[in-house]
Amino acid sequence: METRNNKRQIVCVAAQVIYIFFAAWSVKDMFLLSGSGNMKVSRTAVFRYYTVDSNILCAITCIAAVCTQKASDKVRKKTMLFRYAGTTSVMVTMMTVLLFLVRIYGFPAMFAGWNL
Repeated sequence: METRNNKRQIVCVAAQVIYIFFAAWSVKDMFLLSGSGNMKVSRTAVFRYYTVDSNILCAITCIAAVCTQKASDKVRKKTMLFRYAGTTSVMVTMMTVLLFLVRIYGFPAMFAGWNL
């Protein structure tokens, strides 16, 4: 049972590190190069979009979760509550795209290029 929990913890940490990497990479590219389509902005203007902000919040919560792996149960519970807030913010973005924006712009436009 202990080995199974260790493997699960390793997979969770790996997934969070991957998310942190891709979120940082995407924000850096959008900040320096500019977005496309309805998000064609650069520099600090990228932070006006909830999509970008929610991904940054989720990445910050991933960092907190990775850093508190060995902390006390009390600290980890608070971190997981914070992590829940980050996950919820990204879920609101995804539901907005799936339930509203896909009907207006179409599925390929919402899941291609920078929008992916």
